[in-house]
Amino acid sequence: MVTIQAKKVAAEAAISPFSASGCWFNGFKDRHRVSFRAPPRIGQHSPALRDRFDPIQKYLISDCAIGWWNGGLQFEFLTYHFGGKASPNNPILILWDDFSSHCTAEVRECAKLLDVALLKVPPPSTAISQQEDVAWNLSLTSNLRRCWLDYLQYQVQQHRSETGSFRLAPPKRPMIGR
Repeated sequence: MVTIQAKKVAAEAAISPFSASGCWFNGFKDRHRVSFRAPPRIGQHSPALRDRFDPIQKYLISDCAIGWWNGGLQFEFLTYHFGGKASPNNPILILWDDFSSHCTAEVRECAKLLDVALLKVPPPSTAISQQEDVAWNLSLTSNLRRCWLDYLQYQVQQHRSETGSFRLAPPKRPMIGR
């Protein structure tokens, strides 16, 4: 944001060779004693948050303490998550990559009894990024970046007309969702 504002001011002042490089930015921070370091907040949860997340913590996500997945663990996974499903008429599809799927005869039989379809994704398909994913992610991230920069510039412009200290505010949900 500082470099964007500096480029804007340089353009208004007709300073043409100004590029707001990384060296310039580091010098700017040193000259004006600006620090962008935020205090770490890892592990600081209020009791209210703890009470809210306690029901979520009781669910088992993975029971693999050694880091390897085998047929026995896959069997347990299927019976735990899909053994007592509410609507037996709705089939479930699980896509496994070729590396982590251990489709033993027991696992296939268990999946058939639970009405779970197990499909392996071919190895070459998971090694590369799909064109659709790249196109979708690029447009999403570029739009988010553009909206964020527009919002930051709007906040700076609003602050120039006011007196007092500048406080950067995060965007509201409706702004992100548009």
